[in-house]
Amino acid sequence: MRLQKKLSVSCDVAKALVFRKKIPIVVGWNITYKCNLKCQYCGYPSRKVNELDTENVISLIDEMASSGTKILIMSGGEPLLRKDLGQIIEYLRTKDIYVIIYSNGLLVEENIEHINGADEIQISLDGPQDINDLIRGNGVYDKVLRAIEICKNENIKTNISTVICRENVGHLPDILDIAKKYNVGVSFQPVGRRFSGDSNSYEDFPSRIAPSEYEYRGAISYLINEKRKGNVLINNSLSGLRHFSRYLRNREIRCVANLISCVIEPDGKIFTCEMFPDYQNHLIPGNGNFKKSFESLSFSGSCKGYCNGPMLELNLINNFRFNAMVGMWKRFKSGYPN
Repeated sequence: MRLQKKLSVSCDVAKALVFRKKIPIVVGWNITYKCNLKCQYCGYPSRKVNELDTENVISLIDEMASSGTKILIMSGGEPLLRKDLGQIIEYLRTKDIYVIIYSNGLLVEENIEHINGADEIQISLDGPQDINDLIRGNGVYDKVLRAIEICKNENIKTNISTVICRENVGHLPDILDIAKKYNVGVSFQPVGRRFSGDSNSYEDFPSRIAPSEYEYRGAISYLINEKRKGNVLINNSLSGLRHFSRYLRNREIRCVANLISCVIEPDGKIFTCEMFPDYQNHLIPGNGNFKKSFESLSFSGSCKGYCNGPMLELNLINNFRFNAMVGMWKRFKSGYPN
């Protein structure tokens, strides 16, 4: 991200946090729930939601841009399954919106021309070959590494996304070794029932496939120690990792959901955050009335913090955690040290 853009985003975030002015600066868009994998911890592919066609996607992008959106996280499902993805990304570039694609990596090679238009790609990897393929499917590991190589060769900013679950909790060092080999960052996310689709209540953490409390605390402690030692490949801030270490204590955190962020469903409806219980009962039309709909989103302002990694980092900035602020600034650097 260019310095001018970083300053613009930083100013908008500061304006929203200080003056409590609602601006949808960061938008997560589950652009499809279709997926070519069925990972152990993910319940998204089972969701049946109609998708906006290309014309309506473009219209919604216009609305987001005019409302102040600066960063769009395009996820799913698997967003690379959209045949019009290249056209969508190309249009986003005309609106000067920073685009991050979350992908499982399997379709990267045949879509590299389209991905080149994005600012960043985050590819899922959950461990060394045997562990990753146990969680995500046979043969996935090799395809993910190939996808990382292709993106790196194309000079696309590339990161790894790892969900900490029962199967890989003891293999976080292996993931960091892979990240070091390819010189990419890693964002770690503990699995939870809301993430896996086990339950509609975030009070039901942990998930059926979560590690034991002892294993989980040991894994987070390892990441904290690595971060303290200066491992720059861990994208999570030290504050974020500390918050994850308190995951089981129902610790509340002041949240920026509906202040500077929201989530869009494949059909264009918007909502505050999918980590909130019963969120699907609070969807409101977004396509055709995005700005007004965003401004109408309501939330008490705090939650128990079972949020995903990037959202947690935004919340920590809202709570004025210095290393989270520094981490978010560095997050948009062009690359990582050798």
